[in-house]
Amino acid sequence: MRRIAPWLMAGSLILITPVWGEEPKPETTEVDEIVVTATREEKPLEDAPGSVTVITGEEIAGKNTSDLARVLEDKTGLKIERYGSLGSTTSLHIRGLRSQHVLVMMDDRIINAPSSGDADLSFLSIDNIERIEVVRGSVSALYGGNAVAGVVNIITKNPSPEPGSSFNFLYGTYGTMITQLSDSASKGPFGYLFTGNYKTSQGHRDNSTYHSGDSHLKMHYRWNDRKDLTVSLGNYQDKTEAPGARPAKDPSKRTASQIVLGTSRVSTKRDFSEDDKSYLNAVLEIGRLKLRNYLNSWDDHNHREWMWAGKHYTEDANFKTTVYGTELITHFDFSADRRSTFGVNAESNTFKVSEDEINVTDNLPVSSAYDAKRGNYAAFLQNEIKFGKVALTVGGRWDNPTDFASQFSAKGNLLWHIAPVTALRVSVGDSYRAPSLNDLNWPQDDSAEGNPNLLPEEGTSYEIGVKHTFNDSLSGGMNLFRQTLDNMIAWAPTGSMGPWGNRWRPSNLNKARINGLELSNTYQIKNITFNLNYTLLDAKQRNQELRDSGTNLMESETRKLSYVPSHKLDIGISVKHPAGIEKLFLDISGQYISDTYQYYAVYAAWPATKVSTDSKKLPGYWLVHLKLRKNIKDTTLFLGVDNLTNKEYAIQFGSSLDDRDYPMPGRSVSGGLEVKF
Repeated sequence: MRRIAPWLMAGSLILITPVWGEEPKPETTEVDEIVVTATREEKPLEDAPGSVTVITGEEIAGKNTSDLARVLEDKTGLKIERYGSLGSTTSLHIRGLRSQHVLVMMDDRIINAPSSGDADLSFLSIDNIERIEVVRGSVSALYGGNAVAGVVNIITKNPSPEPGSSFNFLYGTYGTMITQLSDSASKGPFGYLFTGNYKTSQGHRDNSTYHSGDSHLKMHYRWNDRKDLTVSLGNYQDKTEAPGARPAKDPSKRTASQIVLGTSRVSTKRDFSEDDKSYLNAVLEIGRLKLRNYLNSWDDHNHREWMWAGKHYTEDANFKTTVYGTELITHFDFSADRRSTFGVNAESNTFKVSEDEINVTDNLPVSSAYDAKRGNYAAFLQNEIKFGKVALTVGGRWDNPTDFASQFSAKGNLLWHIAPVTALRVSVGDSYRAPSLNDLNWPQDDSAEGNPNLLPEEGTSYEIGVKHTFNDSLSGGMNLFRQTLDNMIAWAPTGSMGPWGNRWRPSNLNKARINGLELSNTYQIKNITFNLNYTLLDAKQRNQELRDSGTNLMESETRKLSYVPSHKLDIGISVKHPAGIEKLFLDISGQYISDTYQYYAVYAAWPATKVSTDSKKLPGYWLVHLKLRKNIKDTTLFLGVDNLTNKEYAIQFGSSLDDRDYPMPGRSVSGGLEVKF
């Protein structure tokens, strides 16, 4: 049990003690913004503890995009990592920590892959999103593993009371075409919402085409005011080509695979992936009880080719992921000022891999397979007590996984409404990231092996923030935070001896320390809204780095945290009815990302065994996007220009010191329409 847990649990036990004889106070008046992710219950945004952002459906529509990353990228503390254009692997960083430390959910159904811990945003559609809730900071006290840096919960639309359908069509640069259809209706206690879309793009590089289709059905049955059932199910399928990084400018530094199978612009013209992902999410609510059952069933296929020692190899790998879980949550009101939330959860994760590798040159096939499993039982308790204008929320969660030691995570939040226009928030909590199934179970091969003795990564976060409304036009907020993370898992050549030296093996080698500042301001005058969001990160990593490949000598080094920019600035201008044109909307956004760094081991040629570390830098960049929408009765016309200045930039480093990077698309134009009927 970590440092914060004991006193928070003590506070939790105190807060749950009921106060008998107190009269309930009148219910809180209804407000527009209601959030659920921060506390696992519906709560006005102004009363939510911690740092919470809500992205509304109206804001999503104003982005004129089908890309979830575009919706998230301009929020404070959030940074998107992606490998290219539409369909490429896309992940989210929060406050300097990577995708494995961010829990992504859709209607409380976890999207993170148990095999790696990552959450790929590229396959998530935004067609049926009602809103997105972002909670920054450790939230393991409610959600368990991976909720180290924050939680993103995508809330989907409910069936509409009145029948309605819509059709969307978009066409743009790189042969990008997207069509989308939705239909919704309700009759008596039953309602449904169906959405489906098809996306295709030739991509902005060789071997970067993308084709996908997905469909979603949400059904709702309401018996009465106290009992209803919601069932959601869907399927996503795609084929995505993978060009790899740009090879080195100097042909002599390119690998044999890049020379034979790639070009000067891509590492390969042969690699691709095919995915088939399905889900089921059923929620039964009876009074204050909520029972949820969920299922993820993913069937993913990767094809890759490479050259080694003058021979041509191919590999086809199939990955089957099955996640099944059930959760029960309930709420207790001991008085108008004291409330508790209790929940239990059981989950099963299964990951199966089968690989068929062929030495094409000699016609020698080799097959292999392995599977990994994890079960987890969890319980959490959260208590809230109000003292006039002050609300204190304390909670903890116990997780009991089958493949590593049980974990207890706790968190406390204080919210003080200093004045009707000013709120102060203070949070402290601990968290953990579970070792992935690959980390623990990777089968021993010639070059790598898993480590069943890994410990979870353990984090602690501290935060203080203030939000103030200056007048009817201007509001702003500021957060100061500190995040520490110990026992970070890293792969290094410290395993058993293989045919080419020590095998790469994951170990709890590294640490991270991040101090940060977030500023958000909104200014509205007449029909114009200005948004300015700024994130400052002082992020350091203390890693164990290899110094001698013969003796496996490791040395501790402190460096700037990889992939983390010190500065991120987002500016947005939204204009309603520009130039007096009714029902015309203009959005201009600009984003600045400062330099980022990555580190690579440099091995001395045999027989020397010395190893040094070299760094690469991706320079900072400005991006500008422009969006226009025009409403004409039941039709909306839209036009968008991304990367208006045609900036050459990259977000993702190559996999080696000699590789360059993954270049992002230049200026791209898209236009289309939405028709409601």
